[in-house]
Amino acid sequence: MTATLFLLAFAALAGFVGPHVLARSRWPQRSPRLGVAAWLVLSGSSALSGLLAVTTVAVPVSVAGHGLADWWRTCLGELRHYYGDASLTVAGLAGVAAAMVVGRLMYSAVSHLHAVARVRRRHQRSLALLSAEADGLVVLPHPVPAAYCVPGRPGRIIVTDSAMRALEPDQLDAVLAHERAHLTGRHALLVGTAAVLERTFGTVAPVFGHSRREVVALVEMIADDAAARACPAPRVAEAVLNLANGATPTIALAASGSDILRRLRRLATPPRPLGWIRTSAALATLVVGVALPLTAVAVPVAAAVVVATCAHPIHH
Repeated sequence: MTATLFLLAFAALAGFVGPHVLARSRWPQRSPRLGVAAWLVLSGSSALSGLLAVTTVAVPVSVAGHGLADWWRTCLGELRHYYGDASLTVAGLAGVAAAMVVGRLMYSAVSHLHAVARVRRRHQRSLALLSAEADGLVVLPHPVPAAYCVPGRPGRIIVTDSAMRALEPDQLDAVLAHERAHLTGRHALLVGTAAVLERTFGTVAPVFGHSRREVVALVEMIADDAAARACPAPRVAEAVLNLANGATPTIALAASGSDILRRLRRLATPPRPLGWIRTSAALATLVVGVALPLTAVAVPVAAAVVVATCAHPIHH
């Protein structure tokens, strides 16, 4: 029961307190890759802790034994010890709840992948009919300047002809570097992971909505950094402004994407690198965030296995 209470407390801490603390921190903008990892770990740890807490209610973590019959007798004894006569009802409800959560997570992931694949195929067919392609760059006739990429096999970078006229050559190179960074970094997978977690658990805790929005903004900052290596940051900011009104498909990642004002301020005043000390501290915190909920279950289980082994030694 101690593990269950700890997991519930950790899930609540990561789900309700964590997003407010992390959202106020400035270091994710200084190291957006680490920031993406932090948001995904925070939301993932909250979901994992809640699921493990429900699981430990269904099957107390002190249960262990040799053989199915021994395990089942011990399990029933533990359940009655914790829950009395209502043991089977409580355990059954907890087991059903855990199965429903896992099922909902799997359904959200599969439906998201299916919807994205369907929209991408339809968009790819439209591009084949309406545009000209050369060296992986698709030029789309359109009166509004826009640039975006559509992940897939192969991934494509789409630029409207009006954007090519609106941008200077160095700015166009920067925009293309921005979109290539999205494709090579598999940013669509990161955004999709955050979206699936929000779709599954978004009504439970605020961390999941915060995580999805921040991951979208931070992957744009990662791509901005790639663009700034091809062109001075102020010129990249001008290109982003020129493309700000361009409409892009919902499944695409665009140079004019999320949280433009924050990105423009960051391009105007590039942040100092985070430094190895703070980077190491952040990485250690992420490892702890993943390890704690797993340890809360693994340690009692390991102790129970040792006790059971000592009580019922295996004879060869």
